[in-house]
Amino acid sequence: MAQQGTSSTTAPVGTGLDLAAFNAMSEGIVVQSSDGSILQSNPAASHILGLTPDELTGRTSLDPRWRAVHEDGSPFPGDTHPAMVALATRQPQRGVVMGVHTPEGELHWLLVNVDPIPGAVDEQDPSVIVSFTDITEQMLLKAALAESEERYRLIAENSADVILRVIDGRVAWVSPSLTAVVGWDPETWIGRPPTDFINPDDFAALELDMPALEAGLTVRTRARILDPTDSYHWVEGTARRYSSGPQGEVSILIAFRDIDAELAAAELEHRASHDTLTGLLNRDEATERLTEILDSPGTHPVAVAFCDVDDFKAINDTYGHLAGDAVLQSLADSIRARVRDVDHVARFGGDEILVVLDGVRDLTDAERIADSVRRRVQAPIRYGHDLLDVTMSIGVTLVSPGEPIEALLDRVDLAMYKAKRDGKNRVRAVPAPSVLLG
Repeated sequence: MAQQGTSSTTAPVGTGLDLAAFNAMSEGIVVQSSDGSILQSNPAASHILGLTPDELTGRTSLDPRWRAVHEDGSPFPGDTHPAMVALATRQPQRGVVMGVHTPEGELHWLLVNVDPIPGAVDEQDPSVIVSFTDITEQMLLKAALAESEERYRLIAENSADVILRVIDGRVAWVSPSLTAVVGWDPETWIGRPPTDFINPDDFAALELDMPALEAGLTVRTRARILDPTDSYHWVEGTARRYSSGPQGEVSILIAFRDIDAELAAAELEHRASHDTLTGLLNRDEATERLTEILDSPGTHPVAVAFCDVDDFKAINDTYGHLAGDAVLQSLADSIRARVRDVDHVARFGGDEILVVLDGVRDLTDAERIADSVRRRVQAPIRYGHDLLDVTMSIGVTLVSPGEPIEALLDRVDLAMYKAKRDGKNRVRAVPAPSVLLG
């Protein structure tokens, strides 16, 4: 009988340390004779192949019980097994992947290397030594990844969004929807950096997203994408880094959609509610918001400040209407910079600006905020080579929940004209009627 792990046939593996190493190897090792018969095997071979040493001894590569297959699942004929090729050609065989079945019917995937045994050339019974590792787990992972990528591809190919995969800074794959969204044939993008198709003015903003992307976070951003007619389209998308494959290949998956129509609709909505010159709310939008406040009062008092540019007609008459427009734009910017995000600033007409202070302690607090606005806007405004000294008179009052909006506007207008009569460039407050305050 053979010793455990080896056959009783005289074999190239000797005794002592050689035999000990042979039996200790984690790789499967078999020695095959010129007809492909196994002469000798180590314990790892028995474990991997699911056969005892005695069952292995004498079995040839031509034995149909191996039911060997290629990676694609096609039959792997015995006479083309790497051992048989090495026996026929006396040339080493490297990195051959083959699947063999165990007696229980399990498919084990092997990575096989074969070397002719030195000194066996031209002998009557040349032999080869075959080493193999079990790569079944890697092959299953590879199959699972391929299935996952196939599902991803099916989703991507049927998505209205453009989906692309970037490897080493270049587009490796892009979905067919690219044509419908921005007009490019997908093949045009393959192998090129995505930046070839992004407006250079957007590079700086995209660079700010890189640390988050490198940290494995999902990044959402907007950019302008070039189309084949040299026009740009606004797109909104997400990007994230992924690792895949046995080597952990890093790629970036990007999905984006065209938002030109959304931005156009948003622009129309903005124009309907904002003044085109200053970018402030227009009178209709401000009136609507004030009405909502009057009908649904909050827990904190709300104040209204009505600002009017002092001697605005003189500015127009002296420097022209373009200068007047520049003054209004500068004042709008200054007021916006002074008030809070929760406050509302509107151009109410001509040189009149209404500020809704949403949540103040009392009328004195509102008057203090209004005076800080007055001081903020009185810095000289440059127009061409001239510095224009501009001031504002401001009236302030508190909102009385439930009162008619006309009464509120009349009261704050009265406060503003009181500031004008008292010398301009000042704030005057008018309290709400006590009966309305309850």
